[in-house]
Order: sequence, then structure tokens, then C-alpha cells
Amino acid sequence: MDLDKLRTTLQELGEPTYRLKQITLAVYRDLKEGFDAVDTVPQALRNDLTRLLAFNELTLKAEQESPDGSGKALLFTHDNLAVESVLIKHEDGSRTVCVSTEAGC
Repeated sequence: MDLDKLRTTLQELGEPTYRLKQITLAVYRDLKEGFDAVDTVPQALRNDLTRLLAFNELTLKAEQESPDGSGKALLFTHDNLAVESVLIKHEDGSRTVCVSTEAGC
């Protein structure tokens, strides 16, 4: 999600500044998977954001899962830069995420 575009769009829609924090918490803390799932903002705003912005600007190109539940995903940005991520599940229940990218930080 492009937070600068989100901020600008919220301003253009005349939304109060606290809406940005509501949405980012819902996405990054509560792991909502789309604007329609962000139930802390009004339905009309969710509809507008879904219509106006891309929620996820990555495209999944390949995915692999190992028998232990660990997984690997290859994604591409809108300008065709590769991002690879690996989720490693540990016996104690914890998880590690590794990310490598051609796209930069």
C-alpha cells in the first residue's frame, strides 16, 4: 500500500487526519486484507478507497510451501521489480520472515 497516495486521497475526500492512523493500524496491526475489511471507518469511505486505490501493489508470481508449513513467495511490484519472501516456521511456534528485493528498502 502506498501510504503517500492513501494520505493524499484521504485529504482529497475531506476526511479527518485520524483516518490515516485508523487504516494503517487496521492493515499493519490487525492484518486486514482489503479496504472493505477495515471496519473502523465508515462503509462509504471503504467503498471510495476500494474504488480509488490499489490495496496491494504486489503481484504474486510463484508460491511454494514445504511440508513443515514454511513457505516462499515471489512477488513483483507495479514496475516489475522482484520481491522474494520466505516464512520459516520453528518448532517452538515462532516464525521468521526473510525478504530479499530488487526494489530497495
